[in-house]
Amino acid sequence: MNLISDAHIPGLYVHMQARQCIIRNGKYLFTKIYSSGSISLHIHLQDTFMKIALAQINPIIADIAGNRNKIISYIKNAESLGADMVVFPELSTIGYPPMDLLESVKLVDDNLISLEKIRDATWDLKITVILGFVDYDRNNPPMLFNSAAVIRGGEILFRQNKTLLPGYDVFDEYRYFSPSCTSSVF
Repeated sequence: MNLISDAHIPGLYVHMQARQCIIRNGKYLFTKIYSSGSISLHIHLQDTFMKIALAQINPIIADIAGNRNKIISYIKNAESLGADMVVFPELSTIGYPPMDLLESVKLVDDNLISLEKIRDATWDLKITVILGFVDYDRNNPPMLFNSAAVIRGGEILFRQNKTLLPGYDVFDEYRYFSPSCTSSVF
């Protein structure tokens, strides 16, 4: 592999090669393996090992069914490659930035139905999925939440709404989304 860069940061060592990045920080060792459309991130903590796939799927805005099929395909592929977890981009069910399309109740409802179908597709899998979607702010209609779900074994185990929303240029998320008032650790 060809060496791309070496960076030394206090307490952190990063070694980047053409298809692999190794990050060392004390007892942690992170390894990123780059492959077609996704990054596999290996985290080593002493004797513990976890393989995380980062799915860079480039979702198409408002193509709910197409995005869902791509997400399910990447989930199954990540598990077949031995990943313990696969992480998708924010709003991966609906595409980013959806902007005024978020005013369509049908689109938001379809995105929530898609989330349930993705959940159902994991019932027989051991992989954990972190996935971005749009949810309703039921305390402040017609506002929405930019949310993430943790899914495993056919269950949504955890939901977190985005707390820090950008409000500049094309990222005018305050126009559509409410910031979360709380954040939790899963």
